[in-house]
Amino acid sequence: MDVSSNEVRSREVLTVAPASEPIVASSAHAHLRLEGVTLSSTEDTLLDAYIQASREAAENYTDSVLINQTWELWLNRMPEIIKLGKAPINSVSNISYYDADNSSSIFSAGNYQLETLGQYGSQIRVFDNFPDVTTKREFPVVVTYVAGYGTAGTDCPEALNTSVRIMLTNLWEGEEVMTESVRFLLAPYRVFL
Repeated sequence: MDVSSNEVRSREVLTVAPASEPIVASSAHAHLRLEGVTLSSTEDTLLDAYIQASREAAENYTDSVLINQTWELWLNRMPEIIKLGKAPINSVSNISYYDADNSSSIFSAGNYQLETLGQYGSQIRVFDNFPDVTTKREFPVVVTYVAGYGTAGTDCPEALNTSVRIMLTNLWEGEEVMTESVRFLLAPYRVFL
């Protein structure tokens, strides 16, 4: 494999899923008018799956992350500009790389800067001191970062939470999930990468 090519190839991997969902089960019960209704364990499991699926649909449509998650961006080389595939970005935990001896090292945080580009996501500008990543690894550079609006649904913009509730209702009732009203609510949060 020729890692000296100018083409930047990448793969993004979720390493730490959100610790919670933007809509908690009790709120979902109230929204679906299920208060006082005893659901079977199968129905409870289905409701939890629908909440997660609704969040994921919102995230996939917008390329935004609602609840904090940790991601790794694997790169075949160290470019000058690293485009991050999710938004909003809370922090860059580190940039690590493998050298010719297949030893992992951390790239000094003083050698790069996170730049937020609004609806165009975020990027990392790498300054001087590019490390040598001549190796047989397909992706010798790993950027670890945390994306999301926060740790709870109350940290998310209300339009995103409302879209999740509408999609949850549509799933529960067997209707079309991604309606025009859902797309309208999600549109301002789309990230154009």
